[in-house]
Amino acid sequence: MQEHDLSFVRVEMALAQSAPASERGLGAWVRKNLIASTGDTILTIIGIVLVAMILPQLISWAFINAQWTGADRTFCATAAQGGIQPDGWSGACWAFVNAKFGQFMFGRYPIDERWRPILVAILFAALLVPLLIPKVPRKGLNAILFFGALPIFAFILLVGGVFGLPHVETPLWGGLLVTLTLSFVGIAVSLPLGIVLALGRRSKMPIVKMLC
Repeated sequence: MQEHDLSFVRVEMALAQSAPASERGLGAWVRKNLIASTGDTILTIIGIVLVAMILPQLISWAFINAQWTGADRTFCATAAQGGIQPDGWSGACWAFVNAKFGQFMFGRYPIDERWRPILVAILFAALLVPLLIPKVPRKGLNAILFFGALPIFAFILLVGGVFGLPHVETPLWGGLLVTLTLSFVGIAVSLPLGIVLALGRRSKMPIVKMLC
């Protein structure tokens, strides 16, 4: 039997070495992602020029020249428009955003009942965050609560009319928070229903195919 020559076989693990200096750090990232080729370099230069042209004007409009407070529209209108700002003024009217923030978030949902969409949003975040963290246990129970129980609870809470909650007509629903809640409820309900209908159409049972 021929013996194997182990003279050139390593008997110990080689120590891990860090990447070369040219392959790590901010400089390496820039070379790899921004100036790796002539086309990348041209696009990077164009992007820098556009940012240099737009960003100062955006900062000036959104922050420096912005009107942060005000009781009415005159605070965000020029003299020619019947306001207090000089002619040619251009800036963000954050006073209007502040005054209408509740309407942006809740629409015409009754002010005294706005705690209901707020509670739904809190529960949504409390159940969503554990689903996004891999190390959090009991993903199955969390998913059931998030996709099963929460949509039903959210719909009942927003509609009201039960458990002593005042009924809120759907024409009063609106705003970002309520719209996002309704979108989530619609997706959570329509997804499993769509799967059931799709499976039903593939069934060989005539009654099931007729219903689906």
